[in-house]
Amino acid sequence: MARRNKCVYFNCFRSKVEEPSLTLFHFPKNDPIRAQEWVKKSGNIDLTILTHEELSAKYVCAHHFSKCDIRH
Repeated sequence: MARRNKCVYFNCFRSKVEEPSLTLFHFPKNDPIRAQEWVKKSGNIDLTILTHEELSAKYVCAHHFSKCDIRH
């Protein structure tokens, strides 16, 4: 079954299906505090009820980061 890798940022409808070159980032798996900061910044209140494990399976697209935030 194909995964629908899509951004969970509020009102962002970007996904790998529509934009194959889209860069997506998992929520931080080993840093729950930083993951909660991402939740707050995302503006998506639906994310607030997820467990850390559920949250770590979600994505935010590169459009919501500045270039200095991304390490290559």
